[in-house]
Formats: sequence, C-alpha cells, structure tokens
Amino acid sequence: MKSYTTLPRLVMAAVIVSVHAAGSESAPGFLADLTLEDGTQYLASGAMTARYWPQPGDYLVKTENPDGTVYHYINPKAVFEEKYEPSEMVSSEPVPPEPLSPEQIAAFTGIDQQPSSDLVDEQLTPAQVAEFPAAEAAS
Repeated sequence: MKSYTTLPRLVMAAVIVSVHAAGSESAPGFLADLTLEDGTQYLASGAMTARYWPQPGDYLVKTENPDGTVYHYINPKAVFEEKYEPSEMVSSEPVPPEPLSPEQIAAFTGIDQQPSSDLVDEQLTPAQVAEFPAAEAAS
C-alpha cells in the first residue's frame, strides 16, 4: 500500500442533534432525517448512510471540489474532531465585491470621464474595472 496525506480543505459542518429513519432500518442504504444544531432539517440519502448510520453528535459536512461541485457527507464525531479545527471563516460563500464609484474608477484607471446618461446608476465591480484596457496599460 502507498502512504497518503490529506490536503488542506475548508469545509462547512454542522453538528447532528437528532437522527430519524426515513425508511426501513433493516434495508441497507435507507434515508436518514437529520436535525442539525441550528434546527434545520437535512435528508441524508441512502448512499450517505449505506456504510455508517449517523448518531447525534456526528457532523454533516459540506465541501466544494476545485471544479466547483459541492457534496455532503457524514463524519463520525471523533473522526471529524481529529481531522478538522474551527476556521475564522464563517461561510464558504464568496463575499461579493463592493461596487466602485465613478471617482474610484477614475483614480484606478487614470481616466476621468462622466458615464453616459444610460449608465449613470451602474457601478462597476473591481473585476469589471480590471477588464478595461486602460487598467492594463496603467499597470
């Protein structure tokens, strides 16, 4: 066998406070109705419970792959707490950038011009400003 190490990965997780079968416990891969620490409900699929039946205190974990796909899984409490530690981030959702004012755009691009009348209410994000050819020339 080869040796492997885990890659650092930010995950979102919630403690499971109660578990109720949503099917037959005698059949492998049945559904589990989970109540999470914030009171939300989550229906765990048969694929998630086929090898391990969640217990109160375990964690429902959400992670995102580099390709943007998101998946959920269940980690037993001891495994999760050994592998993960709390992060300063409160959400995996990206924070949208604040739009720049025309003055900030002018200062950034070096172009001091008034927007056309049909764009007066529109403000650009830093990513949109970076697409301006003047921004490339100034850098």
